[in-house]
Amino acid sequence: MLYDGKNPILRIIDAAQLHRSFGSFAVGQREYAEFSFVISGTVIIECKAKTYTAKAGDILYLPQKLEYTASYNEAEIIVIHLETLSPDSEPEFYSLHGTRSFHALFSSILIWWEKKSSAAGTVNIISLIYRILCTISSRLRTPPHMQKAISFIHAKYRDSNLTIGQVCEHAGISATILRQYFRERYKQSPLEYIITLRLIYARTLIASGIPIETAAQQSGFNDPKYCQSDKKVP
Repeated sequence: MLYDGKNPILRIIDAAQLHRSFGSFAVGQREYAEFSFVISGTVIIECKAKTYTAKAGDILYLPQKLEYTASYNEAEIIVIHLETLSPDSEPEFYSLHGTRSFHALFSSILIWWEKKSSAAGTVNIISLIYRILCTISSRLRTPPHMQKAISFIHAKYRDSNLTIGQVCEHAGISATILRQYFRERYKQSPLEYIITLRLIYARTLIASGIPIETAAQQSGFNDPKYCQSDKKVP
């Protein structure tokens, strides 16, 4: 994994701030990895039968040699392409509080990229990336059973039959512990978290031209009205 320091960065290929409109793209194996910060909009990555939904303030790491489909909904992102010692097997997704500091660090990387011709420029970019990764590592400290629950939710949230009981059974924890953890980390209940993921996915589908009823069904909603409302999840 990139954030645990076991797969060192060998070189920086490029860095840029990009705007992605509505649409989906299939990405084949590439010789570089992507480390990105979502400034606004949403980014949905689908690979290996899993779906990763990143919203404003989230960070994504897509390893080299990874094949995936990316869907964008008017997303503004800072993207860094880099080469690591070896390809990681899975994407890494981070949804953390205190996103202003991450935005500032990613923006600093863009500034140093303009000075990439100098040795100091390259050194500072790698230093900033590891500072970001160090912050991620210190903030995560997610217990293994919670990691299992979160991974299960991200893999299954589009299943309309998914229940909190199934999440708890898969992770081997009680509903009380799960709710407490989600309130502390995400300021949402597990159900609200699932509904938020479904809403983001459904609205991305609708923006790409898919009918509301179809988008609702594919996102795990039994009622299309959820996809028509901009209200917050109760």
